[in-house]
Amino acid sequence: MKRKIVYTFITLFILLGINKYLLFTDVKQQDNNVAVVNMAGKQRMYVQQITKLALYYELSNSVDFFNITGLQETTNLFIENHSKLKANYISSYNDVVLEDLFHELQPYFKTIADSSTALIASPENNEKSKEFTTIIKTNEANFLRIMNEIVLQYQTLAQQRINEVKTREITFNITYVLIFSYVLFFIFIPFRKILIK
Repeated sequence: MKRKIVYTFITLFILLGINKYLLFTDVKQQDNNVAVVNMAGKQRMYVQQITKLALYYELSNSVDFFNITGLQETTNLFIENHSKLKANYISSYNDVVLEDLFHELQPYFKTIADSSTALIASPENNEKSKEFTTIIKTNEANFLRIMNEIVLQYQTLAQQRINEVKTREITFNITYVLIFSYVLFFIFIPFRKILIK
């Protein structure tokens, strides 16, 4: 009888420990999901900002220090964010769809980043500025389209993870009910009968 009680409680504590560890891991993963969706959303904002600042050159035909500085800062953030997304978040999801989308996105990203950098390097050259602005505008729509698909894919993966967690929690709860039923019918009730005698 004592052996049954000891084994049952050891099993229960092991299951509780595993469950709590997995829940902690899931919360951490959800934080990553939120961070990556925010980062992907920022990429859309940065590319729109780059296009807007590049169009300023085309419309104003003058060099504005604040515009150059703004374009430089936004381009740097755009490039840095893209590197973080690729380095930290594609590999951790291990998803073929994401890898394909980033592969499809890469030429548009590179063209926009290179054109923006070239525009910053030679803002006084009106003809070059117009050329780079046109290239940025031409690539923006495709970049935004693919980035929207990337955000949707990250959200889909996050939802799948939530569904897996729900299923696992149901499994753990059923296991707890079975263990407590076992304790009740095979340990507590027989032990109570022994005490009554």
